[in-house]
Amino acid sequence: ISIDEAQADKLLKNLEDAINESFKPTYTELTELIRLHSQNAREHDGVWSMPNGEDYYKHRLKIYTTTDYSPDEIHEIGLKLVESIQSEIRSILEAEGYDVSRPLATLYDELNNDPRFLFEDSDEGRQAILDEYTRINEETYEILPDYFNELPQAKVVVKRIPIFSEQSAAGGYYQGSSLDGSRPAAWYANLYDIKATQTFGMPALSFHEAVPGHHLQIALNQENSNQTLWNKFGYTTSAFTEGWALYAEKLAVEAGLVTDPYDRIGSLQSELFRAARLVVDTGIHAKRWTREEAIKY
Repeated sequence: ISIDEAQADKLLKNLEDAINESFKPTYTELTELIRLHSQNAREHDGVWSMPNGEDYYKHRLKIYTTTDYSPDEIHEIGLKLVESIQSEIRSILEAEGYDVSRPLATLYDELNNDPRFLFEDSDEGRQAILDEYTRINEETYEILPDYFNELPQAKVVVKRIPIFSEQSAAGGYYQGSSLDGSRPAAWYANLYDIKATQTFGMPALSFHEAVPGHHLQIALNQENSNQTLWNKFGYTTSAFTEGWALYAEKLAVEAGLVTDPYDRIGSLQSELFRAARLVVDTGIHAKRWTREEAIKY
């Protein structure tokens, strides 16, 4: 902004005073409050240990899944999915010459650290990741008219998660476009740890976050003139939004966008990630698993 040096110094001094006199002391108070409350924290990890916890959890499951499945039923669904997905991954690895008698975790470590699937740890390497995500996104756009009668006017572009927030951010996330269309939607890729991005996992993440995943559903919903502002922005349920994005990953595979066997493993790993959540969430909150048991699973 166009201000002289004296104005800038004054603003910075005001900011420093505000931080030291107001901001820091309130955080000190907050730290002490958390310390006091932590002494009274309940010892169990699951919501089952709270008053009416079991009924509360059943209610949350109904909201998130839109079904009447019990925690036990969802737990069993998760276990069966994990087993079937892992079996499919093993069969692909075996066909590619891997010794599948070894634990799957060991095989994952090999894959995740294989130089064939990694980018150079540099600015050039990070730009290469963005370029590859852009290529996948543009390639996917080309097949959309073959599968959808209506597409949103808003486009989705690939961006890097801002450096200041990438260390604690997810691997990727979607941000919808502005209502007036002046800003496109974006799906943000996390480039903090370059070894966390393997080439074989990139297509599935792009399909999930951009097209035909979150963008198609959310942008069409925002552009729907029959929807209220609340329905455009305020209401969502996991079965609807995350369910669509997971389905979209499978649709992209069925549409022939995934032909490489390792990319197929990346898609299956994405499914496995969701299946394991079913097991762990119900394990902690209904089956009284400890946090350590969940981590071990």
